[in-house]
Amino acid sequence: MTALKIMIVEDEMITAESIKDMLEELGYEVVGICMRAETALNAIMSEEPDFALLDVNLKGEKTGIWLAEQLKQKHNIPYVFLTSYGDKKTIEQAAETNPFGYLLKPIDKHHLYAAIEVAIKKFAEINNSASSNVLEEIVLKDSLFIKDEYLLVKVKFEDINLAKANGNYIEVHTNGKKHLIKGTLSTFMEILPKRQFFQTHRSYLINIEKINAIGGNYVKVDQINVPITATNKEELMTQLNLYKKG
Repeated sequence: MTALKIMIVEDEMITAESIKDMLEELGYEVVGICMRAETALNAIMSEEPDFALLDVNLKGEKTGIWLAEQLKQKHNIPYVFLTSYGDKKTIEQAAETNPFGYLLKPIDKHHLYAAIEVAIKKFAEINNSASSNVLEEIVLKDSLFIKDEYLLVKVKFEDINLAKANGNYIEVHTNGKKHLIKGTLSTFMEILPKRQFFQTHRSYLINIEKINAIGGNYVKVDQINVPITATNKEELMTQLNLYKKG
């Protein structure tokens, strides 16, 4: 489980460091601070953040609006604009890129938190309409964002060991951690990579890469004996052979 990874693109270092401190206090991970749009684009390609904060009026030839257009074309991540200017022209230019929000400087920590959380949820609704209808959690790229107290934390699909149905909830097991989310096992399966996850029983599904052993009527995953039916075991063995060949 990791925190939401955020890239800050801001040409005033004092402001950028202040935002970084606020983000880290809120529990987010800051993967970089960039002062120029071109540099930020390269950094986003290498660091692969989940979210970006973009100053509209960056110094240099390229602006934050230019960077936002590049992100829309090349990287499917949400972003919020930072600006000291609330004038109509600046807002209209920025609005053409369809950002997920605006923050006026000086930045307030509570407004920052609210802007990020709202933007992430809005982004998920647009890009994962099917998933957002079946789960209350947020699905982005290869990860599931789960509410932990007041903060969204990221659980990568590859880090999920198994999931167990528990009434109207699902227990999602990762290494040393168990998360409880609302939903059904069948709807949870819809968001997972089908090749990597397998339903062994009506109440269980497993990450086949996490299998430690296979018994007569169970599969051991993360020291847990997960029940498996005879029919599903036969299907699992076939899928394991295909997975190995792939």
